[in-house]
This record gives sequence, C-alpha cells and structure tokens, in this order.
Amino acid sequence: MVKANRKSRRAAERKDHLPVNDNEPRLDLKALVPVKVSDAMTAFPARVLPLMPPWEAIPDEFKDDSLSSAVGRKWRQFQTTWFFSGLAGVEFGRVEGIDAEMALRHLQCIQGSFEPKHEHKKAAVAYLASLWFTDYSLPEKAP
Repeated sequence: MVKANRKSRRAAERKDHLPVNDNEPRLDLKALVPVKVSDAMTAFPARVLPLMPPWEAIPDEFKDDSLSSAVGRKWRQFQTTWFFSGLAGVEFGRVEGIDAEMALRHLQCIQGSFEPKHEHKKAAVAYLASLWFTDYSLPEKAP
C-alpha cells in the first residue's frame, strides 16, 4: 500500500509540474525566466519537469517542424545541434535582463534528463532558448 501512495503522489506531481519539495527550483510559468540550479542537478538532472513549461503551454511552432515558423525552426535546430554535437564554441545574443549562464544551466538540466519525453524536452529547450536568447551562431567548421 505504501508503494501505491508513492506512485500516486509522483503521478500527481508530474501532472501538475510541481516539485517534490519547496527547495527544488521551479520555472515560474508567468515570468518564464531561468532559475538557479545546483551543480548536482546540472550533473544529474533527474527531476526536470518543474523546470519546463507544460506541453500545452509551448507554442506549436516549437513542437513540430511542419508547423514551425522560421523562429521555431531555428531554435529546434539549435536544440538538435546541441543534443547531437554539443555547444562548444557557440555564441549567443543575450536578452536584456536574462543571466545567460543561468539560462544555459537551466536548459542543460532539461537537455540532459531522461525524465520527460524527448518531444517535450526538445520543444521546451527550443521555446525557452528563444525567450532567453536573441540569436546564436555556431563556430565555423574546418575544411
């Protein structure tokens, strides 16, 4: 019976995107600004749903390439490049008032976690990156 209660509690928390306790960082769904995440959470990003907007809150252009605008495609490509190749040498245009290092750590937690479905993770990273950065440029590849 104890296991059933734990499972029910976890399912309810995931559904509502609430952290297990108040000490965990949580994305403010109204402000959508990056939150400070610990070194441990960055290295071992187990519970990241509280750092992500719910699937329903992410605009469609960040969910599906066929529905994407140029902005949506650009940031979905950013997420894909990061996922497969990393971010070595990438430069970002920063949005005023956003701490770029904090934003990247926040996105890194989402990107490195196995908790959310891949589609949700991809859309969340692309959407949040589009809010926190004006642009990005990849380093030139050597011939």
